[in-house]
Amino acid sequence: NTVSLKIVRQIPLFSFSSVSDVASVSYNPSNNDVYVFLYNGTILVFSGSTNEIVNRIYTNISFYAFPLQYPSIYANNNIYILSPNFINITTSYTTLYVLSTYTNSIIATMKINGTASNMIYDPSDNYIYIAVPSLNEVIVLSCNTNSIIATIPISRPGAMLYDPINGYVYVGGLGYIAVVSG
Repeated sequence: NTVSLKIVRQIPLFSFSSVSDVASVSYNPSNNDVYVFLYNGTILVFSGSTNEIVNRIYTNISFYAFPLQYPSIYANNNIYILSPNFINITTSYTTLYVLSTYTNSIIATMKINGTASNMIYDPSDNYIYIAVPSLNEVIVLSCNTNSIIATIPISRPGAMLYDPINGYVYVGGLGYIAVVSG
């Protein structure tokens, strides 16, 4: 059996930036908008209904490691996006940007020590879990306050999943799965 899939539209991005590659994409289910983060810091907002650009947001977000893809998550009417900053082999940090989907502006910026690689959203607690394998930890961020509320030691965390049935967060560590209860 084969499934017939097709591209319904390709939207060229070269006219919007000198670096027109996409760093991340997020979806806002409350208004059906798609947020496309470009490497130069521009954010294009597409209507999910028309596939047309409805807004351009110019920011100071810097994506340093082209062509990596950067995790982004929609939570609590905001979009959270990670941007690792590689200074040298031993020093790195990650910037977490919070974009308000109401105002289409960056409302918070947080510096996280280490190189974050992944994040997931737990809607039952309104928490975001951020894997920081370079520091062997998972950081827990409250979306209510946009602040870090906990750090969980997990050896080289990476893949993560939130289970909406039991409320647990599963984190792949070095040789094991950690089951985290909120």
